[in-house]
Amino acid sequence: MWLFHIRKILAVILRLRHDEFFQDGYNQAPQEIPKQINRTIGPFIVRAYEPDSYYVLESGEDRHLEANLIYAKESKCEGNSRFHILTIVRYKHWTGRLYFAIVLPFHYLIIHQMSRQGLRN
Repeated sequence: MWLFHIRKILAVILRLRHDEFFQDGYNQAPQEIPKQINRTIGPFIVRAYEPDSYYVLESGEDRHLEANLIYAKESKCEGNSRFHILTIVRYKHWTGRLYFAIVLPFHYLIIHQMSRQGLRN
């Protein structure tokens, strides 16, 4: 994905971590997504998981910011569900605030795309 290539350039400029999974993005089938606490998925660490309820991910060690992604499923009547996605960011350095301000519009696109893909699978 071209966004990961742009992120790599930004990471070099701001001296941020840019692991190899960002090279070409990462894609895992649903059955391959780890559910065990402290396992990794891309740049994130699984911190909590409850089947058909919630999934909490934490960004790996980084000097500029910490991020948590929370996916929660709300059961509605007649077997329907509503999904909630929450991103919590804590800035650790001024570069974290700058970085997130730059990527925020793309963050929404990426999260939306990942969520749609997850629902299809």
